[in-house]
Amino acid sequence: VDILADIVTNTKLDEHQIEEERGVILKRLQEAESDYKLVTYDYLHLSAYQGTPLSQTVMGPTANIKKLSKEDIKFYVRNNFVAPRMALVGSGDFNHDELVKLAQKYFSSVPHTYTTEIPVLKPCRYTGSEIRDRDDWLPFAHIAVAIDTCGHNSTDIYGLMLAKTIVGNWDKTFQTGEHTVNKLIHNIYKEKRCHSFESFHTLYRDTGLWGCYFVMDGMVLDDFMFNLQNEWMRLCVAITETDLQIAKNQLRTNLLESLDGTTPNCADIGRQVLHYGKRTPLSEVDEHIQSIDLKQLKAICSKYIYDRCPVIAAVGPVEGMTDYNRVRANMYWLRV
Repeated sequence: VDILADIVTNTKLDEHQIEEERGVILKRLQEAESDYKLVTYDYLHLSAYQGTPLSQTVMGPTANIKKLSKEDIKFYVRNNFVAPRMALVGSGDFNHDELVKLAQKYFSSVPHTYTTEIPVLKPCRYTGSEIRDRDDWLPFAHIAVAIDTCGHNSTDIYGLMLAKTIVGNWDKTFQTGEHTVNKLIHNIYKEKRCHSFESFHTLYRDTGLWGCYFVMDGMVLDDFMFNLQNEWMRLCVAITETDLQIAKNQLRTNLLESLDGTTPNCADIGRQVLHYGKRTPLSEVDEHIQSIDLKQLKAICSKYIYDRCPVIAAVGPVEGMTDYNRVRANMYWLRV
């Protein structure tokens, strides 16, 4: 605890170390440009939240890194290393009262109020849209398709987590394929030109992105989009009790595996305390998941997925990608 407190409260900003770290970050930015998954997600946020803070990349533009000064870092520390924006978390075999005493001893110098104006986070506007960065020299197309959802404070997130689990993920190295119960995997397996796909659900304070990221041959993009959107519509109108029970079991297993160890436990506790002001125990999360029935799942999926404007980000040989108007038209089924 004393080492952590020393790092937070007595940070030494040496000019030589700042320049060294600047070079490391610039190199990391260059490497990130060749990570097409990261580039695709950056494009996705740029298109979905255009004109809002969420459209900016996490690492920021190169120009900002180059001009960042010692005074800028000091200003950031003064405005962000304050008690309302911090959480000291412990996980494992330790005494809670003892940890509280150590926190009081070593973190008592941390300011409890903001030195400048209290930051106000404005709601971020979502825009259904698309962005395509065509590069026919790349071997595979990288596509992300998503829709706007609720923020992390809504209980609808548990239904969306189940929906994400039902869509699932797949990689060509997996042995499952033709004989899987996952309908999307079963439909695309015979094409043999899908490299991988994964469903995702990114949550923020008042919004979120729920969708699918996939990597595949540029000539079968239209076929995959057809199968993907059919699966999304099935979630809204034709999902079965068997699908729901399999998803519940798989989601509970995934949640337990994600918290296997003190490090992921600490990260989860800290995130929840800063987001919700408390930690939601796994038993309570499990109750929320188990309480969702088939009717509720269809209602949640219909609320956020059915007849909604998607956002699309595409990188690589994407000439064969489905036109946005057709994608939007396939976000609903005409039922008689």
